Amino acid sequence: MYNRLVLGGEFHAADIGSESSPSGKTNELRTSFFMATAGYVALAAWKVNVIPYVGIGPGSATLTLKSRGGGASLPTTQDPTFDEVIAAPGALSKMTGSYVIVQPGLAVDVFLPRDKTSSLALTLGIRFSSPLSPNRTKWKYEGREVFGGPDLGPVGGNVRVVMGIGGFRLAGR
Repeated sequence: MYNRLVLGGEFHAADIGSESSPSGKTNELRTSFFMATAGYVALAAWKVNVIPYVGIGPGSATLTLKSRGGGASLPTTQDPTFDEVIAAPGALSKMTGSYVIVQPGLAVDVFLPRDKTSSLALTLGIRFSSPLSPNRTKWKYEGREVFGGPDLGPVGGNVRVVMGIGGFRLAGR
């Protein structure tokens, strides 16, 4: 924190899961994003900070398709559609999607120092935010553009509880 400016970063990763069929086909979806955040301490009380913030960063998703029996692969003469890759994955196909995430939010941190003179403290916080993606997910398959893919950018609100070590400067020090 510099004066009242707070800078930070986040990394999130999720294994959405996998499915398999009796015919020997499997699909797996994983996603992750990194976000740089900046906020301003709007309210600083003795043990509480209230910080509106915004984060922005890149995200990616990987869809892996496997077929035990192999099968036909797509020709490399033109960019495929999402459905064409799904229908003819060959033995193994990977599609990657990219998106941008923007996340406005509000943080409330409570400092729990060991004594009245300590400027370093256990910090408990809660984050309210609403991530959104201003662009549609852009999909690639073997370096080629994929048309008609689904949008995987994050949507909806979230609440997170955080714990860490925080510090502050006492007046006159």
